[in-house]
Amino acid sequence: MPDILQPCLIESANTRLSIVQMEHSWANVLARHEYPLHVAEQLGQILASSILLRSRLKQDSSIILQIQGDGPIQTLVAQSNPENTLRGLAKWQQHSSFDTCSNLQDIYGNAKLVMTLVNPEHRYQGIIELTGQTLSDSLQQYFSQSEQLPSSLQLFANRDRVAGLLIQKMPDSVDDGLDNEDWNRINLLTQTVSADELLNLSAIDVIKRLYHQEDVRIYKQQNVYFNCSCSRQRIDTVLETMGRNSVFELLEEQDIITVDCEFCNQTYHYDQQQVEQLFVNHIVAEPDSIN
Repeated sequence: MPDILQPCLIESANTRLSIVQMEHSWANVLARHEYPLHVAEQLGQILASSILLRSRLKQDSSIILQIQGDGPIQTLVAQSNPENTLRGLAKWQQHSSFDTCSNLQDIYGNAKLVMTLVNPEHRYQGIIELTGQTLSDSLQQYFSQSEQLPSSLQLFANRDRVAGLLIQKMPDSVDDGLDNEDWNRINLLTQTVSADELLNLSAIDVIKRLYHQEDVRIYKQQNVYFNCSCSRQRIDTVLETMGRNSVFELLEEQDIITVDCEFCNQTYHYDQQQVEQLFVNHIVAEPDSIN
């Protein structure tokens, strides 16, 4: 199954519909870390959410979803960029048992969900308490509180695949009060989708099963990819920002500077020669003395 984002418009209910399905990109995420099943399921769901939510934004926008808590899972991060590339990571308490976890509070403890939207014009951040039984519950609460847009989100993940479905009422129809019946009908149909259907059927087949009596406009599918934005050039920039003296002091302490990317597990090494080369074009001459 290809990794795709399928955007649609349910014209009969003035509702946007998006489906994301991932297999190869999800395998790339899992290949970087050995996640327990429950941690992997949560990470997969937030990755699917990031793609679906980013699809609602301007083309040049990125989105970062982050959960910070004091429970068995302490950190969950997903980032989706304009080219439908994604990356994510999770941190959890080792030896934690998830067998008795029945809601988000059991999994994350006291936690907050931070949503950061970034585009060339501005950066916006929204924060809400993480509540409800599932991640989709908490995200739907975010829409209700901050955007006041009726939305419904279905998220599923296992070791092999990740999938998500988002429906959202069009903004220009929220206040007219004329299509609540249509929205309720579409929402009820959406709630019937099963994990097996969304994970294993094609997006088009899911749409046909759920909304076969609706007028659905299907747009061109978009590919989804795993891609980590780390690179040696980016690390070079970070070290340059630290300044020559600070970096050489660090080098004296460690002999070799090691920088790890937590997202993709890539490691970058800098020895004496590489550090000197890094700063060879950044030497600032001492000002002439004034006698």
